[in-house]
Amino acid sequence: MVLPEGSNDAGRLIAATLKAHDVEVVFALCGDHTNAIFDGCASEGVRIVDARDERGATWMACGYALSTGRTGVVLVTGGPGLTNAVTPLADAQQTGVPIVCITGGVGLSQRGHGHPGDVDQMAVVAPVSKWAATVTDPDDAGEFVAAAFGHARAGRPGVAVVEIPVDVSLMPVSVDTPSPLPSEPVAPDPERVGAARALLAAAQRPVAIAGSGAFWSGGADALRAFVERARVPLFTIRAGRGLVSDEHELCFGFPNFLAGPAQIAYGECDVVLVIGTKLDLMLAGGAFNPDAKVIRIDTDPAAFTLGRVADVEITADAARTLEALTEGFGALPTDAWLARLNEARTAARSALMQRAELPGEPMHPAHLVGELAAALPPDAIVCVDAGELALWAVEAIPALEPGSQMSSLGSAMGALGMGVPWAVGAKVAHPDRPVVLLSGDGSFGFGAMELDTAARHDAPIAAVIGNDGGWGIVRHMQQLVHGRTVASDLPGTAYEKLAEMAGGHGERVERSADLPVALHNAIAAKMPVVVNVIIDSDPMHDACRMIALMFSRQDPAAGQA
Repeated sequence: MVLPEGSNDAGRLIAATLKAHDVEVVFALCGDHTNAIFDGCASEGVRIVDARDERGATWMACGYALSTGRTGVVLVTGGPGLTNAVTPLADAQQTGVPIVCITGGVGLSQRGHGHPGDVDQMAVVAPVSKWAATVTDPDDAGEFVAAAFGHARAGRPGVAVVEIPVDVSLMPVSVDTPSPLPSEPVAPDPERVGAARALLAAAQRPVAIAGSGAFWSGGADALRAFVERARVPLFTIRAGRGLVSDEHELCFGFPNFLAGPAQIAYGECDVVLVIGTKLDLMLAGGAFNPDAKVIRIDTDPAAFTLGRVADVEITADAARTLEALTEGFGALPTDAWLARLNEARTAARSALMQRAELPGEPMHPAHLVGELAAALPPDAIVCVDAGELALWAVEAIPALEPGSQMSSLGSAMGALGMGVPWAVGAKVAHPDRPVVLLSGDGSFGFGAMELDTAARHDAPIAAVIGNDGGWGIVRHMQQLVHGRTVASDLPGTAYEKLAEMAGGHGERVERSADLPVALHNAIAAKMPVVVNVIIDSDPMHDACRMIALMFSRQDPAAGQA
């Protein structure tokens, strides 16, 4: 069937609905099932950033969302296009990133007849989405897309999927573009706010931990106002990083409970306010001082079932709840407590500086991270891919603004390979800001071809690789648990040459003395740049031993003895 340009089909209706929802860009990879929607986007003026892999396109939508606070949109063809997208969709769902995924599919009249890609797509996405539906009537296409935006943002953010079979996408429609569905943030129960305020008012050693829920609620101003009014020390995690700058006197950065101020806070706090984050492994399940009172705020009551049981649970929007808590609240007597945490912060920063100055060639990974932290301009957006390098980085690279730092340590799936596409998505959203990727050599390989996407769409990124010649964290775990390594080496790869493919610049750095200039030039460049930094494979982050213990056959108590 050939329709004239600008025809009023379901594909065009979907594109018009995206435009009505103020969608600036759709991350996508073309395919036979989605041509009508691509054509509709061209007619409606909706920008398409086409990736080299559906995983890349979906991670780009996540990077766009995490750097803006908006809903990311990804468009993929059916069958293998959708199954390729499943890992980043699963991560977005479990981590709480709002993503609308529109996928094509085999035509309704062709299903069950052996056509390529004929798979039960709703069954595929059911475990990795909040909501999913198939459009069978072309007039419903716009309403389904509008509903997807509502589901992606309602309560705890997550994934909503709309499947439109190829024959349905080509059918004419007789309805207008639907308006966005109204939404109202959930207000907190005044009685529970009062109970939380009473616990906080009696605190001598309070602590606040803010996560992704505070970010998606647009809660930066409300969070800053609360901690400044109450004089409460704050730690931030996942998308909450940068809601209050790590350089703020009351913000102590990432809650590394193994050392530094977070270790003291965990052991000695008397009241903990947990805002918009689960108490999962990253927060040791909430293993705070056993005598501490715990207040938890989340839009999803299911979050309260994981980790430490709260004394007060508030199921509501984080920003609205923080505003309610702040109203009429006074400063707490925390001067001595803050002084103690600041003393620990000073010592931790001193230790970081000493570690960053460690001599040797190849250089220590902490040296690379320290030099990168020193080279970053204040407006930089930093994307840290998975692996042991992320453990070194999270302590050393400050988060200064909302959406300015995304780290694989916030990935609920424990995924890797999101770094390059995350960075491309962030650069598309912020073309005037430098976007820097820090990645291990293993994780870089997953998305390296998306450097081509960066070049084609004028979204230059600076990719800094810490190349230890292998899958570092796995290699260390193998050594600790099994006493040898197996299939975990990746020696000698000249990753910097991939930049030439994208019309960019690549540089291999083996000497510490050459690193500062290489980093400065990469960050300032107006083209894709890859800096392949050779680092020492021997240093092991302390967290690796804890992770290895989890996967070992040892009794945990014996391992700690």
